Amino acid sequence: MPNSEMSVEMISTPDRLKDMVAEMLSSDVISLDTESNSRHRYPEQLCLVQIATATGIYIIDTIRINDISTLGSILANPAQVKVIHDASYDVRCLDRHQGLHFSGIFDTSIAARFLGFSQISLAAIIESTVGKKIAKSTRLQQSDWGKRPLTTEALEYASGDVRYLIQIREILERKLKTLGRLDWVMEEFGRLEEVRYVPPDKENEYQYLKGTRDLDGRALSILKSLYWFREETALRERRPPYFILPDEYLINLASHPGQDLSNVFGLSEFRKRTMGRGLLEAIRKGEKGAPIEINRQNNFERPTMQQIARLGSLKSWRVSLGAKLNIDPALIWPRESLEAIAKDPGEFEANLNSEIVRRWQREEFGSTLANYVRSIY
Repeated sequence: MPNSEMSVEMISTPDRLKDMVAEMLSSDVISLDTESNSRHRYPEQLCLVQIATATGIYIIDTIRINDISTLGSILANPAQVKVIHDASYDVRCLDRHQGLHFSGIFDTSIAARFLGFSQISLAAIIESTVGKKIAKSTRLQQSDWGKRPLTTEALEYASGDVRYLIQIREILERKLKTLGRLDWVMEEFGRLEEVRYVPPDKENEYQYLKGTRDLDGRALSILKSLYWFREETALRERRPPYFILPDEYLINLASHPGQDLSNVFGLSEFRKRTMGRGLLEAIRKGEKGAPIEINRQNNFERPTMQQIARLGSLKSWRVSLGAKLNIDPALIWPRESLEAIAKDPGEFEANLNSEIVRRWQREEFGSTLANYVRSIY
């Protein structure tokens, strides 16, 4: 069945979801994508999971089906390939919201990078592999996927994200085999499967807002109070914190706590009216609190001129090899490893076996790099 004629079904009941999973168990490969509404709701919701087989597209309404754990039998099956474009977010998203984990991922964006594609957006890869042009509407991409009912246009957009992925995987995999790089990407896919969602450190997140380094202990106490006031407001209104009050406004208020709110540039009249009292109370609470001292340990050791020169040589080696293989030089060898080698070439062997260096990198380029290091040091 041509991709453009694939049936599209909305899955909105637990019973139909179970039947769909049973039907898919015999499929060797599926494609997958997710849609969330982090731009519109706080905390964000997982709104859709789109899955395609060779013959049809299924759009799972995760607003109406709270528990989609039945998908686990498919997602965790290593014998069933899951084709995803730029899978890092989807892996974290499904872990965060449903505790679902993957095995058998094929990430088309990673595969494209290892094939030297100059553009790796989904639309660009679809056009360069299967010759189809798809419209990627920013309006739809940034729309509130939690709203119901979904429009026909929105459903078409969502189905387009998985419609061609199985076909693309076949094309990319053939190219990777021809170049002898399939094992390279398979190791990358394996690492991707180990990715998990890590919740933000809410207790200390305020300390990392841009501009906090210029604040003294008293201002930091005020900033912490303002941060939690914004967090509570965001949860109450179910709106993302930056929609409630951008970070720079918090820094401004913490830096100049005595200013009249009417003089705060950019603070809307609506927010002054609805949040003015709360902001002033948060500022007073912060002023009464003990000054906060942040232990900003700076373990950065400025490299010597010799180490800088070494790193430059190593990066040139990587760039030259990347050009020869027609892939992004960053894929050849991790920058962190090159920095460690430049700092102390005598620890090359230990660095070679570091966990940040992939097995395929050691096997393909380890000897070449070792010879290069010996030749220049």
